[in-house]
Amino acid sequence: MKLYISCFPNFVSYYNFLNGDIYENSCYYQYDFSEEEIKKYNIDLKRINSTAFINYTATSFYNKLDSEYIQQYQRLEQEKELRKKWIGKVNSCSTCKELCKIIQDFKAENLSGMSRDDLEFYFFNFISHDKEKASAIIMQCLAYDWEIIDARTLCSIYPPQKVLTAYNPKTKSRKKTLRKHIKQLENNEIPFREYSYFDENTHFFCHEINGVKKYFETFEELAEDIHNDLSNCNLSKALLPDADFSIYKTNDKTKLPISYGQTDLKSCLTKRYDRNSGCFVIDQTWINGDGRSIKKHTHKFSFFADFVFFLENDLSGADLLFCDGLKNLHNLSDINFTNADLRSEMLDKLGISYSLCAVDIAKIKEFPVTVENETETVHELLKQSMYQGRRDF
Repeated sequence: MKLYISCFPNFVSYYNFLNGDIYENSCYYQYDFSEEEIKKYNIDLKRINSTAFINYTATSFYNKLDSEYIQQYQRLEQEKELRKKWIGKVNSCSTCKELCKIIQDFKAENLSGMSRDDLEFYFFNFISHDKEKASAIIMQCLAYDWEIIDARTLCSIYPPQKVLTAYNPKTKSRKKTLRKHIKQLENNEIPFREYSYFDENTHFFCHEINGVKKYFETFEELAEDIHNDLSNCNLSKALLPDADFSIYKTNDKTKLPISYGQTDLKSCLTKRYDRNSGCFVIDQTWINGDGRSIKKHTHKFSFFADFVFFLENDLSGADLLFCDGLKNLHNLSDINFTNADLRSEMLDKLGISYSLCAVDIAKIKEFPVTVENETETVHELLKQSMYQGRRDF
């Protein structure tokens, strides 16, 4: 969907363009209607929105996020029961043909679509259920260049030479890449990576070692499998209100679940104007009483009115150096610009003192490589111009 923006030199042309429909989905932040406009167009100031398009702030956003996330979480928990049914169906496959039939049925039921990630989830469960039976189908799939699970990962589950023999990609380079990976495996050159996490998509818990995944329906099953060691474990997206995490081993990379409704959370904000996207960006991080970062969220606003409303007029510490539109504000009295990065014209407007950094012109020099490149470009353009002139002649 393409967005078209129309700008108007005055209120009259704006009003005529909208045929007088100026109230719905509108915001007139820092616009002062003149007495003439109010009388001429019979403007009802009580219906004028002069604050923002949004109705939530940085303070209230966490509670808003709570409600939305819990609703989504409950929906995915219900969908989890359907996933368990399809795990059983995939586990019952004996041939590649039967698998294709199950995928068609899966799509017809429209669970969440059948993406590669979904297929991978079911096949890792299949491998945990019956490793050898799954092997027969996986090798058939590889022969047809159907890589449900990355062939390199399969080499950590099955004999690498068996995988290499079955692998029949359309391009030779992919098989060459697999051979190189197998050699690295044999020489113990593959870095060891182990971590656990709560999978937001499937709502299963996962323990992963070098790409090989093992899924668990409950947190208790995961904890038992990893011997209560939650080191390098990310549970930040899970809801586990009854879990006692004091009995588990953790490290500095452990991310425990948020206790929704807890009151010891501190919200930290970084505020900036991003000139590349033309948006105001706020990174919001919640830190608990232990100093752990437990949740992050990035807000993006196209309008300054929404940006300043969300921050409740507190732009302290904001990076606004490239925000040209600030000069159009005529009322700055209610906005906190303490320690904000601003251009000198804005600092002058706010009456904030600053010091200039003198530039030593003598030290400004051109880079030799840049000069050389520009010289070559000029020569090439001259050649092309001369050649074009001969052709025209």
